[in-house]
Amino acid sequence: MLTLQDYHLTLHDVANHQPAYLETIFSLANGHFGVRANDPITGNPIAGTLINGFYETAPITYGEAGVGYAKAHQTILNLPDFRHINVATTTGHSFTSSERTKVDLDLATGELTEHYTLQTRQGETIAMSVQSVIGQTQTAFWAVNYGFLAGNYAGGLVVNKTIAVPAEAESLPSADPRKTRLAGLPICETTFMAKDLQQYHVKTRQTKQSVTIYLGMLTTPGSLLRQPVDLSDHTTHHLSYEVYVGEMGQQNTIDPALPFPATALTALLADSRDFWQDVWQRSEVTVGATMS
Repeated sequence: MLTLQDYHLTLHDVANHQPAYLETIFSLANGHFGVRANDPITGNPIAGTLINGFYETAPITYGEAGVGYAKAHQTILNLPDFRHINVATTTGHSFTSSERTKVDLDLATGELTEHYTLQTRQGETIAMSVQSVIGQTQTAFWAVNYGFLAGNYAGGLVVNKTIAVPAEAESLPSADPRKTRLAGLPICETTFMAKDLQQYHVKTRQTKQSVTIYLGMLTTPGSLLRQPVDLSDHTTHHLSYEVYVGEMGQQNTIDPALPFPATALTALLADSRDFWQDVWQRSEVTVGATMS
């Protein structure tokens, strides 16, 4: 009989290792919002955060009029990529390439653990682990822990993690008239409430929707813009962050004077674990093997 220890999805379980596929199959979501499992260093133009029901609309242009033609299309907005992080040596060499070496999605707890090898253009390498989880009852929260370990480079690092406005490619001509015109970029505002707390507010132009997102650093003392890490002791150094995604239409949904607690990641892991263990204990679905 299967036990909860058997409920794991890894790279060895999937035949397709193309980035777009892995980003989808290892994404985390809870009904309120979802985060694609894109490469946190190189990113992906289609990667980011999707909020349920947060969309934009724009008119469809046809070559000629027709009965029953839709007048407008609706596009789910690609919001900031919560996973992205900038890592550089203290000498200014950025880690611009990465290789995903291991992925483990624990289906019993909802925890996603990944391992990467990072490299600069100068050939310096380090190892980075990424542990992330999304709240299942605390549905406004997503948290992540990055672990850094020396490779052939064992000096100092400078880590920068902020909410960046997503870059959108311009619309290209298409045979499908629904794809020939984008709805336009949303209106984005970013504010640093403190060195370890950033607010990101986005509003759509046509549907008049809005949402406020907060990024808080859990590691103390911490700085979102410039966090030093010393790898000279050849031990793993951890940096933790949490993101709060508010409800649509509510601009101030938390008190920015209250920082995210240092225990937030542990609490969110417990929330997710309790939720999924209850799901599997009540489910007749089997994972990974045949029940005996």
